[in-house]
Amino acid sequence: MNDIFEGIVERIDANLSRVRAGDALFNCEVRKKLFRYDPLKTEIAVGDRVRFEIIGEGTGVIEEVLPRKTRLSRRAVMKDAEEQIIAANIDQLVSVSSAKEPRLNTRLIDRYLVVAEKHNFNAIICINKIDIADTNELKMQMKPYENLPYEILYISALKKTNIDKLENLLKNKISILSGYSGVGKSSIINAILPGAEIETEEVSAKWKKGKHKTTAVTMFHLPFGGYIIDTPGIREFGTLDFNPKEVSHFFPEIFKAGKQCRFSDCTHTHETGCAVKTAVA
Repeated sequence: MNDIFEGIVERIDANLSRVRAGDALFNCEVRKKLFRYDPLKTEIAVGDRVRFEIIGEGTGVIEEVLPRKTRLSRRAVMKDAEEQIIAANIDQLVSVSSAKEPRLNTRLIDRYLVVAEKHNFNAIICINKIDIADTNELKMQMKPYENLPYEILYISALKKTNIDKLENLLKNKISILSGYSGVGKSSIINAILPGAEIETEEVSAKWKKGKHKTTAVTMFHLPFGGYIIDTPGIREFGTLDFNPKEVSHFFPEIFKAGKQCRFSDCTHTHETGCAVKTAVA
């Protein structure tokens, strides 16, 4: 039997997983026993730490998936499957929005921040395309986030403005980029890793929305340490196991004020003595 090595899954294409072990890359199949005879169940995800056997030049077989410290999922698109794991072992979530084209969507920022809080990820708010934005308008839109416990970074992937600051935040972490199509996730990776040459798409002139260009979850090894994960423009990930009654717990400012509410199960909508309603007023 050949030696067993440990590596990290960078990409999954059909039945092959691209695994990195140090500076070497291997295309690996998976031992059938790992699927537990359920082809609808996702057993391997980008970011997984795995143990694999080398069987040829640049090829191997995954023997074991090591325990995950975190995972990010979405509702499965395949019938009869409940969960599709998007990525595993994530340290931080970078919520990427564009200041313009497409327009800034603060509701989506809120959604990603809640996902980060729920899964205990560090969260970074990254606003791209500041080179074409109205600075005053952008400041007004982002004002509610200034006092929250999150790093806010204003960048231009095109002009490489503040890309060095983003690199410092990514160093030695596994980070996942999240945001609508067209906000510039692939352009950001190209700015950090010029050799990546990820294909990008112009924003629709008619609808001012991005077109889906990234089609598979892919992890990139960063030369200064760490990994960055690019995802398609997935809106619903991370909310699979959310209890609607607990959502307010994942907004730090609401959770803090809610401790002063009269009722422990306050919904912050109609109750008397609601400290959150008072804070809003």
